[in-house]
Amino acid sequence: MAFYLTLSEAAKQTGRSKETLSRAIKEGRLSVVEKTERGFKLDPAEVFRVFPSKQPQATREDQTQTVANEATQKLITHLEETIRRLQQDKEEAAAREQDDRRERDRLLGIIEGLKLLEAPKAEPKPQQIAEPQRKGWFSRLFS
Repeated sequence: MAFYLTLSEAAKQTGRSKETLSRAIKEGRLSVVEKTERGFKLDPAEVFRVFPSKQPQATREDQTQTVANEATQKLITHLEETIRRLQQDKEEAAAREQDDRRERDRLLGIIEGLKLLEAPKAEPKPQQIAEPQRKGWFSRLFS
């Protein structure tokens, strides 16, 4: 089944008035498939040959651009989510670090308190071991 446009539909799609299209038909610049009681049947290819569409046609480049934009948008969404997660991890790490510092300071306080409780010990003096008097050779021989 072929698809045809009426004069009104063709006027809307081309952005021209019905009078302009009728004038083109009368002048022979635009051919008609059939004239019926309801009006003209116009071939869309013929209409757009004479009057290019005012609505931008989706070209292959536009479709590629649309796909690229969708992929870019998905990537942006993914990266934003990753950034949000990393910021949350950073905040959690900073909180853990702060807790660790508090715990370290608390433990150092306990250690200092224990050192104060402990009595200072006098350092033992090194004892000199007296070496026995060495006997001479003759005394060792006869004793």
